[in-house]
Parts: sequence; C-alpha cells; structure tokens
Amino acid sequence: MKPSASVKIGAIAGVAGLLGFSLLTVSPAAAASRPAQSTSSDTFVTYAPTGYLPVADWNIFGGASSTVGAAVGVLAFSPLAIQSNTLKDGGQYFYGQLAQSWNYADGYKEFVVHLRPNLKWNNGTPLTAKDVVTTWDLYGLTGVWVADQITNVYAPNSTTVVFVRKNNTYAQAFEGQVLTPIIAPASVYQKFLPPASVFKQMMYADALPTSKQGPYKKILNELTADAKKLVAFNPGNAGLITAGPYEVESFSPGEVLLKKNPYNWAAKNVHVPYVELINQTSTEATQNEAVGGDFDAFGYQPTTPLYDAIMDRNAPYMHYVKPAPFLTVNGLFFNFADYPFNLLAVRQAFAYLLNRNAIMKLADPVAGVPAPIPMGAPPDYMDNYLTPAQIKTLNPYHRNPAKAAKLLESVGFKKKNGIWYTPKGKPFDVTIISATTLASWDLTASATANELTQFGIPAKVELRDVASYGQETLDGEYPVFAGYVQMWPFQPWGSLGSIFAYWGDGGIGYTPSGTLVPAPKGQPGYDLPLTFNVPGIGKVDPSKLAWEFESAPTKAEQDAIMYKLLKTMNYECWPLVEYYQDQSFFYSTKNFVDWPTNRSFFDLIGDGSANYFLTVAEEQGYVRPR
Repeated sequence: MKPSASVKIGAIAGVAGLLGFSLLTVSPAAAASRPAQSTSSDTFVTYAPTGYLPVADWNIFGGASSTVGAAVGVLAFSPLAIQSNTLKDGGQYFYGQLAQSWNYADGYKEFVVHLRPNLKWNNGTPLTAKDVVTTWDLYGLTGVWVADQITNVYAPNSTTVVFVRKNNTYAQAFEGQVLTPIIAPASVYQKFLPPASVFKQMMYADALPTSKQGPYKKILNELTADAKKLVAFNPGNAGLITAGPYEVESFSPGEVLLKKNPYNWAAKNVHVPYVELINQTSTEATQNEAVGGDFDAFGYQPTTPLYDAIMDRNAPYMHYVKPAPFLTVNGLFFNFADYPFNLLAVRQAFAYLLNRNAIMKLADPVAGVPAPIPMGAPPDYMDNYLTPAQIKTLNPYHRNPAKAAKLLESVGFKKKNGIWYTPKGKPFDVTIISATTLASWDLTASATANELTQFGIPAKVELRDVASYGQETLDGEYPVFAGYVQMWPFQPWGSLGSIFAYWGDGGIGYTPSGTLVPAPKGQPGYDLPLTFNVPGIGKVDPSKLAWEFESAPTKAEQDAIMYKLLKTMNYECWPLVEYYQDQSFFYSTKNFVDWPTNRSFFDLIGDGSANYFLTVAEEQGYVRPR
C-alpha cells in the first residue's frame, strides 16, 4: 500500500487483496536453488503462493504481497489473533495468538486487548504492549490506522493495550481489523516513528476537511516521506525477529525453510521441528507435486480429474476436506467503461443466458456450488440479514435465452445468421481475460465463453500471468474478466466495501470527517458509478452504505442496509456470480498423524499454503511426525 497523508476509512483491501493475488512480477524460473534442507525426516512440506518467495520482502509493513504477508505469514509473524472462516467452539471467530483475551469497555468506547503473560521474541527478549502500540502507530503512519474507529492507542501496563474508539457503537468488523494485523518488534521499527507530538498533529490534521489542512501541509508531507521510508525498509531474512511457532532458518527463491521457535508461547505443544514452504512457480508444477504426494497438506481448487489423481495416487494416506461454508464468489466482472457492458440490459441478458450449474460443473465440480441467486455475496448474507419476504424480491435469473434475447433487442442489438450485432452493425464479440494461476478461473472463463458463443455472441478467453492480469484489471484495460472475490460472514463491512468501493490504495473512501475521497483516474478500473437507481429502493450509494454498515448501532439498521446492497448487486448483475467455491483442503497421514477433527480448523487454509491451519493446529497440540 502506498503511504498517504490521508487516512482512508477501512483501508483493508486494494484490488490485489480483493482478487486474492499480488500485482508483483512473477519470476518465470522454476524452483531456483533451494536452501539446505533439514536432515531430519520431521519436515512438514507445503507450498507458498505463486511468485511471492522470489520477492524476498521481509518488511512487516510491506503489505499482503510481501514474503511476510503472503508466503510465511503467521507461521513466523504473529498477530494478536487469527481470524477463522467459521465459528469455532465457544462462538468466537478468532484464535488468540499474542492476545489471550479481548473485550469492549466503557460502552464500546474502548477495545481492550490482554496479551499472554511472559511473551518473548525468537531472540529471547520480552514482547510487551509497547511493541503492539508502536506497531499500530506505524500502521497509522502508513494510513491504515482504521481512523474512523481509533483515536488513540496506549498501554496502561506491559500486557494490556487499549484502543480508544471514536464512536461508542458496536462495530462488527472492528475486532478483525485490530486483532489480525502482524505485530512488529519495536526494537527494529521504532526508528521510523515520528515524535508523539508530531504524530498527534498528523492524526488531527487527517480528521480535518482538506480545505483546512493548509497549516499542517509541511508536517503531512514530512510524514508521508517517513511512511515511504518505512514501507521501503527491508530488514532481510537473516536474524529476523519474530514471535510465531517458527522462525526463518534459510531462504532462496525456491523455498523457505522454517524451524521451531523455542520461545513461542505454545512451543511445548509444537511437535513438528521444520516446515518447508516450496515456491509455487506455476499451476502445472503445483499440480504435479500434489499428485506426486510431495505435500503434507495444502489447499487447492481441483478439477475432477485432478482430484481423482491426487486421491488415487496417494491412497490410503491422502484425505480430502470439502470447504464449508462457501466464501468465494466466482464469476464475471464487467468494466462499466467498456461498451456495451455499461448497459444494464446487456449484463442482465448475460445473467439469463449463462447456465450457472453447467459452468460450475466444468470449473469446480468437486467443491463448487452454483449460485441460486446471483447477487455478488455468499448466501450467508442473505440468510443472516434478509427476511423471507425480502429474499423473494431478489431475481434468481433462471436460465431463459429468450428473455436474454429480448433484453439485447431492447437496446438495439440484432441477431443475423446466428450472430448478434450491436446497434452500429458490428459483431458483438467478447474477450474474457483470466489469470493462469488457478485452473478453476480458466475453466470458468472457457465455460462462459462456450455458452456465449453457442448463443451467437462469439467469445474467446485470453490468459495472462498474474502480474499482467492484475495490472490490466487495475488499469481498466479489459471488457470482462473471470475471477473471484473472497467474502467473510464475520466481516460484511469489509467485504462489501471491497466489492463497491475498493477502499484503500486508489479506491473510493471517506476521511474521518466524512469527506469523500474519489478514486484516481484509471483506478480501480471498473468505473463503477457512485450511485445506482434500484427499483423498489430508489437511489443507492453502495460505498457510503457499506461504510455506514460498520457503525450502524442496531441489527435492524444493519439489516436495512444489507438489503439495499444485496438488492443493488442482484439488480445490476455486478459482479455476475456464477458459482461459489473455496479452497478444498488435502492432508496426508503418510508422514504426520494426529490431525484435528474440528471443522473450523480446516477453514484456516490461507492462500493454499496451509500456514494458518498449521499454526493454530500445532499451537493446540495437533499434528506430529508419525
């Protein structure tokens, strides 16, 4: 994330985070020279997402695309807590890491975090509340201090951190925003923090309308420069100070080898001495290694032949866990700036035309579920916030080619000799772009193209490497792309904000004073209108509604907002959801035993590398060498 003097509300998801990939250049090289592996047979092997290891960015504030955030993650770099995709025992969505408990206080005015006693970094030095406060002040410096919620962070003692909130209302997403970011060692990063008095002036100036920030311009510019230095800093992998169950033993562009951290708070429960993260250089390489039984656990979205090959070739050791619930919305994203996809009738025609069940069966028949109602969000949102009567008002868009044809004709399209033509007499052809990293994306695009072609709309698929795909979508250089957006039942505010606003880098957002921050020209590329007119509701401003959802004081108000947002997505057919999926989980009992049985453990996959799952499972005493 680029540093900015303007703190944008909910700066949690840029385009890269939204789509689940990095915009970084991917090294075409196969696994390069690997570090010397442990001679022990007790090495747990999994993989890291495509293209992250060669980057070697070990800055905790480098963002989700850094080696820290994407490849190694919580195996070595600890947050206060890890967020689960499903409710675990006790009704919590979080597994405490550095934090052992947390609670709201003073009528939701404060959020108090209690650290585990006697925490230590991997070099044996104490980890205290000072590290947490310093970390959050540095997040504030980079513009991600959740400034609509936080006005101050302080430590009354060495094991307690208090987040003072702007509003004393319950905020559904706030816990996740505070608990899940990685905590940095103050001994390494404190040098980037400006003096406390200057920092307070920055936060005060950020809350002012732009027109009144003049007297603070010099300070804001200086702090922006400081933030750039922080983000550009790379401590290197040698001697990294971490607090997770593992520490970095060695590194190469081909893999990272981690060894057990003896100072981790749960070290006595961790039974696996080493973890090897192999760089996922390509989809084909990863599939071959999965079929070959090279991984002890991994998350993937397999086609039926691949699933059969993995299971059959590795019987009786390989086990499969189907994802539940389905959190990933998979389908088509239209560029509103590209004719004719700015036409509602065309998008709705596609909704009536495409056979969602057939597309799902080809793209992900193992774990996919066709969308019963295309509305851009998982069914959880509909079930948890809408009444049965409201659900009935959503259009299921049952397949109806005749209705699709009428919609196209209503905006001047005509069909001649089996081919559809635009009002200007040009053939209506479609190019769908997709990334090469996920077979399910490519198959979704191909299946969609086949359906369109059969209907008389010639369609083709163009595949891009991750970097090109990300940059083209960011710059708006596409008509339609196939992809997904991950949604969270526990964090609808962030998820809906990602869909409609792309808050954060280059996205629509709001300053703490409520001033709109428009997206720079060309970003995020979708050219979504700021407002929509939805039948039965009227004028809807989705980005503002998603922002208001976070601080809505009652469930009834949240229900009303959610209905408007889901109704808007359903009516506008953006994104046009074809099916739901999430990463399936595979684990092998060939080398390791005592795998957990609780469903919630297996939803902690994390970018396919299983690092979230392995971290939580081992800290609770599961998974040990055979």
